[in-house]
Amino acid sequence: MFVSSGSVKFEVELTNRYILFCRSKKLFQTLIYSHPAFQRVNEAHLRLGLIFEIEEEFESSLKHFKLALLDHSPCSLSSFEIRFRIARLHETSGKPKLAKEFYEEIVKEKDLPVHLKADINRQIGELGYLVLLLLKSCIFLSSVFGNS
Repeated sequence: MFVSSGSVKFEVELTNRYILFCRSKKLFQTLIYSHPAFQRVNEAHLRLGLIFEIEEEFESSLKHFKLALLDHSPCSLSSFEIRFRIARLHETSGKPKLAKEFYEEIVKEKDLPVHLKADINRQIGELGYLVLLLLKSCIFLSSVFGNS
C-alpha cells in the first residue's frame, strides 16, 4: 500500500497536537487544583476551555469558561471576549437559539470594543442566514413530498 508523505506528515501533526493537548490539560488541571489561589488561575481555566472546545467536550469547556469569567484577576481576554467564546460554544454545540440570546446580550454593552461588536453582529447574521436556509429547505421538502 502506498502512503503519500503528505498523509504521514498530517498524521504526525495530529498525533503531536493530541499529545500537546493532553500534556497541557494535565498541567493546567494540576495548576488549578494544587494552587487554587494562583494569581492567574483564570488563564488556566481559559486555556482549558479552549482545549475542551476544540476537543468538542462542550460541558467541560463551558465550565472552564464560566470559571474564567468569574475570576476578576487580570486576563489575556476581556470579560466581553470570554462571553463571546461562551456564545460561540453554544453555537458550535448545536444550541443556536441560546447562542443568539448570548450574542444579543453582549452586543448591548456600552463599552464593547468595535472589533468584537463586528464579530458578534456577523455571528448573529450567520445564525439568521442558517435559519433562513433551513426554512427554505423545509418548504422545498414539503412541496416535494407533500403531494405523495
